[in-house]
Amino acid sequence: AAAAAVVLRPGRAAAAPDLRAGGRTGVVLIVLDIVLTAIGLALLVGLVAAGAAHAALTAATAVGVGSLAGALLLLGRLLRARWRIVLALAIVVAAGVAAPAVRAWPADPSWWALAALAVGVDVVCLLALRVGTVRDRRLLARD
Repeated sequence: AAAAAVVLRPGRAAAAPDLRAGGRTGVVLIVLDIVLTAIGLALLVGLVAAGAAHAALTAATAVGVGSLAGALLLLGRLLRARWRIVLALAIVVAAGVAAPAVRAWPADPSWWALAALAVGVDVVCLLALRVGTVRDRRLLARD
């Protein structure tokens, strides 16, 4: 969430004329990835230094959750107001559905759960990129 706050500056930004449609959204996703990678590496070093079990898996899961949160924030920022409400409701419903599964999950971390999280992040990032592309085309068509 902190990385998303750094990357997603407040205010409405117009589409940059020197970037292809969706380019600005792609750049934001890349910068978010770079910031979260640095945070993940710092977390990994700290966990290894502390002698934590499953340090790599824990750090990768933290980065995955941060990536999902950042991508959802970006998607929410790109959507129109009525779709933001739909997105918020979908997140609440998904959290309600996922909560029993998370409680039933074994206490040990799992690479399978991390893989599922990564697929979810990719889907949200692709959706955000698509919405950003449509938004940029709309802004460029008005100019």
